[in-house]
Amino acid sequence: MIYFNKTNLELMKSKKFLITGLVIIGIIALIVILSSIGNLVLLNQPLNNLIAGSPDKSCNSDSDCVLMKTTCHPCDCGDAVNKNWHPYCPFPDNALYECKMCASPNYDFDVKCVESQCQRIWK
Repeated sequence: MIYFNKTNLELMKSKKFLITGLVIIGIIALIVILSSIGNLVLLNQPLNNLIAGSPDKSCNSDSDCVLMKTTCHPCDCGDAVNKNWHPYCPFPDNALYECKMCASPNYDFDVKCVESQCQRIWK
């Protein structure tokens, strides 16, 4: 029969605390390792949609609009959005991509506020 006295209970609590701490450190280490080798990149777009939401295209003047990436993919050429909206892509993408050439702002198009919406106006 096992008797639990104050010392045994304190020892069990400290072991539980130690195990919990080691599990948390292990999970954090796993996230860092997976992130550094690029395996968490697939979470970027769902997190971007959840946290940043859809791109804010509202504006009052042309100065409210900028060309900015709206997805987490490195080949995203961007879209005309409100300057205060920013994508959320916490995990680095270390893969190599061959991207198409993007159109050049101020050369191929201008970013303007048209009917309270940021838009590309092609030249």
